[in-house]
Amino acid sequence: PLVLDEEERSDARHAAEPGVYARMVFSAKETTYKALFPACRRFLEFSDVHVDLLLRQGIFFSELVGSAGAFGPSEKRLMGRMVIDHEILVTGMILSTGGFALAQEGMSIHHLPC
Repeated sequence: PLVLDEEERSDARHAAEPGVYARMVFSAKETTYKALFPACRRFLEFSDVHVDLLLRQGIFFSELVGSAGAFGPSEKRLMGRMVIDHEILVTGMILSTGGFALAQEGMSIHHLPC
């Protein structure tokens, strides 16, 4: 409950491996914070970021919510990548030269490239 919001906890409960899913959400939230902090200089709470995982595609979407939505890039929904290899979980987010995570224009969890 300290890291995952209600929707993320529900998604984790329904996942094939709930513990792995929850750790991926944690990692994606940490990645979002670490990608944005150098440019924004603002601490993010876990509750400031909502994460949607697409495990099979290796993609996650982070959305700045609550008061966090008022700072940072104009695009509040950011995309990152994730890899699960045996017991290693890795998440990452690429920054543009402007200092913000690259916005994925036209991309959503409902429209992914093949």
